[in-house]
Amino acid sequence: MANRASVSRIYLLVLLILVAMFYVLLAACLLACGWGLYLLVTHLPEILAHVRGRGIKLVFMVGLGIVIFGYSLLRAMVVRTGGDPLGARMTRNDQPRLFGVLDEVCRKVSARPVNEVFVTPETEIGVWEESAIYMPPGAGKRKLVLGLASLCFLTLDQLKSILAHEYGHFSNRDTYWSRFIARVFAGVNEVRGVMAGQN
Repeated sequence: MANRASVSRIYLLVLLILVAMFYVLLAACLLACGWGLYLLVTHLPEILAHVRGRGIKLVFMVGLGIVIFGYSLLRAMVVRTGGDPLGARMTRNDQPRLFGVLDEVCRKVSARPVNEVFVTPETEIGVWEESAIYMPPGAGKRKLVLGLASLCFLTLDQLKSILAHEYGHFSNRDTYWSRFIARVFAGVNEVRGVMAGQN
């Protein structure tokens, strides 16, 4: 058990180091873009004096590329995460039987119930904790997503087993640490989205 705890700590430490490195890399790339743009602008007359025709177009394309890439990096650093999935938000009044099952699983695994439940047309079944990045574990809003495509093929006992596993993520504080991964994932997607939009 002690070995598992130490592996868990090492994993979390590596995770936090990688997240920090991602933002350091973003900042370094942003500085490089700024420096490259500065050099291009300050040496533009000299460069243009040595190029003609397609060369001039290439110089301006490089400059535009630096600006667009720098803009995508800025957006990646401040990208917002969270939000609700595409689906129907369920309440106790809408689905009392569903919440009865959720409450039963909560009691059996000694977990705090989720704050919101969403039913989506997808296959995923999962939980996450939506909170500001500086908030302590357990202080966020607990959310559960149930993919209708999976629910159609599960028995009630199978669903309860999956829910018990998902609630285990809350107890193990996995959802706390996943907020950092979500920010990196959202940042990478933001850069890809901005760059893909320029094609």
